[in-house]
Amino acid sequence: MVYRFDVVNPSILLGGLSLDDQLQLVVQHGFDAVELWWPFPDAAPSLAEQDAVLTSLSTWGVSLVSMNLYEGGMADGHRGLVCRSDTQRVLEKSMAVSEAIDRRDGVLNPQCAARQPD
Repeated sequence: MVYRFDVVNPSILLGGLSLDDQLQLVVQHGFDAVELWWPFPDAAPSLAEQDAVLTSLSTWGVSLVSMNLYEGGMADGHRGLVCRSDTQRVLEKSMAVSEAIDRRDGVLNPQCAARQPD
C-alpha cells in the first residue's frame, strides 16, 4: 500500500536548514502545505521576524496549516509550555504572537507536551 501525505513538517525533516531552504525542498518534492514547529528563536519575535516567516511561505507558495507554540527551547530539552506552571509569562508572549499570526494566516496549534509536576 502506498500512502500519500499532503502536509510535511520540514522543522523535523530539515531542521538544520534555513526556513527558505526547507521550503524550497518541500516544494521540489511536491508538497504545498507545511506544519512548523515554532520558527522563531524565542517566545516574542519581532514583527519583522514574523513577516519574514509569512513572506517566505508566500514566496514559495506554501500554506501553513499548523504551527506549534513556543516550546520553551528545544535545545534545552523543553517540549511545551502549556502544561508548565512556571512559564506563564513566556507562554503569554508566545500566545500573543501566535494569535497575531493566526489572524494573518489562520493557524494555531498549542504544543502541550506532558504535564510537569509543580
